[in-house]
Amino acid sequence: MTCPKCGKHRAHRVLRRGWLDNSANWLLMKPYVCDSCSHRFRALQQGGGHPGLAEQIELRFAEARRGKAGRWVRKSGILYYLAAAAVMAGLLRVIFTPR
Repeated sequence: MTCPKCGKHRAHRVLRRGWLDNSANWLLMKPYVCDSCSHRFRALQQGGGHPGLAEQIELRFAEARRGKAGRWVRKSGILYYLAAAAVMAGLLRVIFTPR
Protein backbone atom coordinates (compact mmCIF):
# COMPACT_ATOMS: atom_id res chain seq x y z
CA MET A 1 0.00 0.00 0.00
CA THR A 2 1.28 3.47 -0.86
CA CYS A 3 1.30 6.13 1.85
CA PRO A 4 -0.53 9.30 0.72
CA LYS A 5 1.77 11.49 2.82
CA CYS A 6 5.28 10.30 1.86
CA GLY A 7 4.48 8.24 -1.26
CA LYS A 8 6.47 5.17 -0.19
CA HIS A 9 5.17 1.62 -0.49
CA ARG A 10 5.69 0.79 3.18
CA ALA A 11 2.17 0.95 4.65
CA HIS A 12 0.53 -2.05 6.31
CA ARG A 13 -2.89 -2.85 7.73
CA VAL A 14 -3.52 -2.24 11.42
CA LEU A 15 -6.37 -3.02 13.76
CA ARG A 16 -9.38 -0.73 13.85
CA ARG A 17 -9.56 1.69 16.75
CA GLY A 18 -12.31 4.11 17.59
CA TRP A 19 -15.70 4.82 16.14
CA LEU A 20 -14.32 6.45 13.01
CA ASP A 21 -12.43 3.32 11.94
CA ASN A 22 -15.43 1.15 12.75
CA SER A 23 -17.82 3.31 10.72
CA ALA A 24 -15.33 3.51 7.81
CA ASN A 25 -15.21 -0.29 7.86
CA TRP A 26 -18.83 -0.32 6.62
CA LEU A 27 -17.58 1.47 3.50
CA LEU A 28 -14.75 -1.11 3.08
CA MET A 29 -12.20 1.50 4.18
CA LYS A 30 -9.45 -0.22 6.15
CA PRO A 31 -6.90 1.46 8.47
CA TYR A 32 -3.23 1.50 7.44
CA VAL A 33 -0.04 2.88 8.99
CA CYS A 34 3.10 3.84 7.08
CA ASP A 35 6.33 2.32 8.39
CA SER A 36 8.37 5.26 7.11
CA CYS A 37 6.49 8.31 8.39
CA SER A 38 4.03 6.68 10.89
CA HIS A 39 1.10 8.34 9.11
CA ARG A 40 -2.23 6.62 9.88
CA PHE A 41 -4.80 6.65 7.08
CA ARG A 42 -7.76 4.74 5.68
CA ALA A 43 -7.97 3.31 2.17
CA LEU A 44 -10.22 1.00 0.22
CA GLN A 45 -9.62 -2.66 0.92
CA GLN A 46 -7.37 -4.25 -1.68
CA GLY A 47 -7.99 -7.67 -3.15
CA GLY A 48 -11.07 -9.84 -2.91
CA GLY A 49 -11.77 -9.10 0.73
CA HIS A 50 -9.98 -12.17 2.08
CA PRO A 51 -6.70 -11.29 3.80
CA GLY A 52 -3.61 -13.03 2.47
CA LEU A 53 -1.31 -15.10 4.64
CA ALA A 54 1.13 -12.23 5.27
CA GLU A 55 -1.71 -9.94 6.33
CA GLN A 56 -3.14 -12.59 8.67
CA ILE A 57 0.26 -12.97 10.32
CA GLU A 58 0.60 -9.18 10.68
CA LEU A 59 -2.81 -8.98 12.34
CA ARG A 60 -1.93 -11.80 14.74
CA PHE A 61 1.30 -10.04 15.72
CA ALA A 62 -0.59 -6.78 16.26
CA GLU A 63 -3.10 -8.57 18.50
CA ALA A 64 -0.28 -10.22 20.45
CA ARG A 65 1.49 -6.87 20.95
CA ARG A 66 -1.74 -5.35 22.19
CA GLY A 67 -2.16 -8.19 24.69
CA LYS A 68 -3.76 -7.29 28.00
CA ALA A 69 -3.83 -3.58 27.19
CA GLY A 70 -6.64 -4.19 24.69
CA ARG A 71 -8.70 -6.00 27.29
CA TRP A 72 -8.15 -3.15 29.77
CA VAL A 73 -9.36 -0.61 27.22
CA ARG A 74 -12.57 -2.59 26.67
CA LYS A 75 -13.18 -2.88 30.44
CA SER A 76 -12.49 0.79 31.06
CA GLY A 77 -14.84 1.69 28.19
CA ILE A 78 -17.63 -0.19 29.94
CA LEU A 79 -16.85 1.66 33.16
CA TYR A 80 -17.10 5.00 31.34
CA TYR A 81 -20.51 4.06 29.96
CA LEU A 82 -21.73 3.00 33.42
CA ALA A 83 -20.47 6.26 34.97
CA ALA A 84 -22.15 8.30 32.22
CA ALA A 85 -25.42 6.39 32.76
CA ALA A 86 -25.25 7.09 36.51
CA VAL A 87 -24.68 10.81 35.91
CA MET A 88 -27.54 10.91 33.41
CA ALA A 89 -29.87 9.14 35.85
CA GLY A 90 -28.93 11.68 38.56
CA LEU A 91 -29.60 14.60 36.23
CA LEU A 92 -32.97 13.18 35.21
CA ARG A 93 -33.88 12.67 38.87
CA VAL A 94 -33.01 16.29 39.69
CA ILE A 95 -34.94 17.60 36.69
CA PHE A 96 -38.09 15.56 37.16
CA THR A 97 -38.38 15.53 40.97
CA PRO A 98 -41.30 17.72 42.10
CA ARG A 99 -40.40 20.58 44.46
